[in-house]
Order: sequence, then structure tokens, then C-alpha cells
Amino acid sequence: MRQNKLIAVMSTVFAICLMATSAWAIDRVEVKVTSEPIPRVVQCSKAGGFSLEFDSQTTLEPGDVIKIDLPNYFNGDQVTLCKNIDFVVSQGAGAAYDTTTATWNLNGTGWAAVPLQVAGQENPFVYPATTAANAAPNATGNSIIFHVKGSNGGDRITITVIGAAGDTLQVGTDGDAKLILKLFDLKDNDGDVDTPAFSNPGIWEDADGDGVYDEALDGNDNALCIDVFDGDTPKGETTVFKANMDSDDLSGNDKFTFIPSDPQIAHIKGSSEYELFPCKGAKADNIPMPEEGQNSTSCAPFDYESGAGYCTAANLGRRIVIKRNTAFSASEKFGVRLQIVSPSEVYWGAAGVGYNTMATPTCTIASADTLTATATDANGNAVTEFATGGTCTVTSDQDAKTLTTAFGIGFANETQTAIYVDMPQLVYTSAVSEGDTVQVEVSLLKQPCGEIFTTTIDLGTFGCQNTASDALLFPYFTNMADGDGWWDGIVITNLASFDGTATIAVYEADGDRGEQEVAVKANSQYVSLLNTILGDFSMTATAGSGQLGDSSAYIMVTTDFNADGFAMMGDGTQAQGYLPRD
Repeated sequence: MRQNKLIAVMSTVFAICLMATSAWAIDRVEVKVTSEPIPRVVQCSKAGGFSLEFDSQTTLEPGDVIKIDLPNYFNGDQVTLCKNIDFVVSQGAGAAYDTTTATWNLNGTGWAAVPLQVAGQENPFVYPATTAANAAPNATGNSIIFHVKGSNGGDRITITVIGAAGDTLQVGTDGDAKLILKLFDLKDNDGDVDTPAFSNPGIWEDADGDGVYDEALDGNDNALCIDVFDGDTPKGETTVFKANMDSDDLSGNDKFTFIPSDPQIAHIKGSSEYELFPCKGAKADNIPMPEEGQNSTSCAPFDYESGAGYCTAANLGRRIVIKRNTAFSASEKFGVRLQIVSPSEVYWGAAGVGYNTMATPTCTIASADTLTATATDANGNAVTEFATGGTCTVTSDQDAKTLTTAFGIGFANETQTAIYVDMPQLVYTSAVSEGDTVQVEVSLLKQPCGEIFTTTIDLGTFGCQNTASDALLFPYFTNMADGDGWWDGIVITNLASFDGTATIAVYEADGDRGEQEVAVKANSQYVSLLNTILGDFSMTATAGSGQLGDSSAYIMVTTDFNADGFAMMGDGTQAQGYLPRD
């Protein structure tokens, strides 16, 4: 008797638990997200793709809204979207939104028959394979579509169920039945290099702005792009980013239970994959002011890589090479953004951005191809004309400050580790000030979201004569008077486009010192034996009590121009030379 009662109690408890489990499954949504790695100091990065799995017997109805809120930080800063999201997930193209009446017309595009998930196929909305007869979803009316929307700069994505009154879509009644909605995974109707096309086209956008979602969405727009950067450092100290899931039904009541309700969508990388490859010896030379040097009154355009238009073109090897610590893959696509930071009187003189890729970084590479860029002014307005330079004026329709290319840099193989970016020429007006430094922010953009690496480059300073100078150290000569059987010679090269003066300061081992100024013509050399300087130029001793020229010495040469040089010494049977230190 007692055993029968125990069995009865256990049966009741089991039935209650079963009912509770079944009730809990209704309107339960399992959230699966890939947590994407995000570089620490970039402004727009890809966050994770979402998979929303609606449990058995859950009914989707018009007016249901799923809200994905981006996180904020302990100090109140907010993660935001950095790319607009606006597309529909529907069985066919043609769902239309009437802005006048604020109503939707599905035009027969709703999910009346959700495809079964088949191995090797991709679809944005499916139910998983099962042998249960009652696992397929049940539709009433014309069924429903999903409208996915979020605004650049906003912190919320909404997934709204759209349909006519009475339209529903219910998950199958089998206990294992599900409906799976996949978003932000870069997949689309057409497919691309590494993503297969949907077997049943199901994702659409209103590309032409006519209110009808009938253009196939590009997979690169099926992405969640977020900004976790604020100023010079990431917002706060957060290294893991979690969204918050919530929902409403048509009456504004909470509807779905999300497991988990705070999925992790991204995390900060420990270190950057990218870096600027250093070009040894390359310096940002000086740029002529109007009415200065060989470019007198012309404001000629200048080119960082070639050296054209600078006070001197001799210091080449200037290259912007961005290196990655792993090889690029054939499926990756990159673009470039070039923004003039300062001064305000400098502008882009063309829209073409050259580039090349390489397996091993080098600073002698040339452009292999050119990307056409979209140009904008300081306020973000489109610019379609460019000043050619030489007039010292730039009109209001030529004031290009930023160049942004499409994602046109690809890789034929997976051995490439670096990208060379060749900037177009720059132009300037007569309003530039002497001492102004030209700075350009160079950003590497990665499909689908954008900025993946940013650095700022100094291109040069305005003013040749007053700002261009150099100091060269020649660490050893035998002696200037050739009294030890060795002769000594010196070369001072003027790399500038104007005449200048070099001051030769001699420091002898026995304490004697002397100085002498010599003239050096533009783009020319001063070449002399040291005993000639000593005898013919009457060098004046400035320290010591002995005779100048009778001891070994080092020489420091200071100039009012960019300079280089060479030292040579010999005894008639042997000779040696060296370059000075700067």
C-alpha cells in the first residue's frame, strides 16, 4: 500500500516537472554568438555572428520585437554601432515599407515554409533535420518576415517580426523542434570566396531607397560592426564585451526568455597584428614656402614617396608599409583611408591611391595598382575635383581632406605579409605658415567593418632655409697638416634646392680647436683636403695652446640645409673612407 502511494506521488511529481519543462521551452530562445577578437585601438571592428534558436511550440507573431543592446562600461561610456544595419530576412524579395502609412506589405514574401537544414547548405532561417513528423513549423495566414535594423552611432539592434493581423509562425510541437535565425555571419544570397550562397535566397535590402526590399544584401552588410574606441584609448578598461537581450510582444509585454541573456560578442586582443614597417634613413624633409627656393611662388604639389616638390628630393626610401605578423588570406579584402590631420591649408591633389603587396616588407617597392578613392572635405561633403597645384589657391570644390577607397586590395596567394600604400600628391595654398608640419592619418580598412589599423605620418615641415639643418660627425682624421704621411679629405653634400653654409669645427686630440665657414651650392658638394682648409682658409684656433693641424682630430659639421657627406684618408699606398654620423 505504502509502495503504491510512493509510486503515485513520484508519478505526480514527474508529471508536474514534465509540464514545467514543456512550459519553460515555449518562448525560450537559445542565443549562440561567436566572440570576435577586436584590436585595442581601432574605431570599427566586426563583432560576433548570432544564431537565435526558438524552442518547441514558440509562436512568432507580428509585433514581436527582439532587442540587442550593446554594452556600456564601468565609467558610463557606450559601445556603439559604426555601420548601419537595415535588411529583411524573408522567403522572397519584395517586402515593402510604406513610409506614409508606416505599414508593411509582405507581397507574398513571408516565411510560410521554412527550409529544412541540409548538410552543406546555408540558409538564414531554418529548422534542423529531425525524423519527427511534427518537427516542421506551422504557419497561419501569409506568415511573417524579420526586419533587422540598427543605426550608425546607436547602441541597439532590433529584430521585428512583421506580418498581417493573424499571421503567425509556430515552432513544431516535437520536443526537439527548433527554428533557427542566423544573423551577422557575412553570408548572403550570392555567396563569395569563402562563404557559400544561401540555398534558399532569404536576405534582402532596400538599396535604391524605394521602400521595397528586393535587392540581395551583400554579405559584407550582414555584419555587426561596433566601435569600442573613444579618443586615445579604448573606452574604460573592459576587455570583454557582452550584449543584453530583451524582447516585447505587440502589447509591450516581455515575451522571450534568452539563454544566455548577455552573450559575449567580442573581446580585446592582447596585442595588435599590424605595425608600421620602419624604413631606415627615411626622413620627412622640408617643403618650400611660397616665394622660397626653386619653387618660388608656385606652391608646387609635393609627393612624399618620390620627393617631388620638397626642398630636396635626395632623401628617398620613404614608404608607408603596413606589416602583419601573419600572412593574409585569399578571402580577405582591404581598403585604405587617408586623412590630412594638419595643417588646414593642405589638400589632396588626386584621388588615386597606389598599393602593392609583398611577402617580405621592403622600402624599395613600387606601386603595382591604383585604387580610386572617394574624396570628402573636412565636413564630410563629397569632393569630385582636385587642384593641380602651382597656383597657391584651392577652391571650395577642390578641398579634399580625406580619401577612402573601396575594399580593393586582395591576395592571390597566402604568402603576403605586408601592404605598401602610395599616397597621391598634395597641394597647398599661400596661407600655410612656416614651421607647419603636414600630418596624415593612414588607416588600413578591412572588409566588412572598416578600420583595423591606424597610424599618423609626418610628411614634412614648411620652410626650407629656416627649418632645414643638419649636423654631421666625422669621428676621426689623422691630422690636417699631413705631417704624419697621411692625407685627409672631406666632402659635404647640400641636398637642398638652395645655397647654404657649412661650419666646420675641428677638435684635436691635443686640445686645439678651430672653425671655418664654407659655402655649399644648392644640390652640390664641397670637396676639399683638410690641409687646404688649414692653409688657404686661415682657420682660426679657438682653443688650446699648440699649433692647429698637428694632431689627430674629429670634425663636427653643422649646416643650414639638409646634408650628407664622406671622409677619405690615405698614405699613397692605401686609403679608406667612411660616412659621417648624423
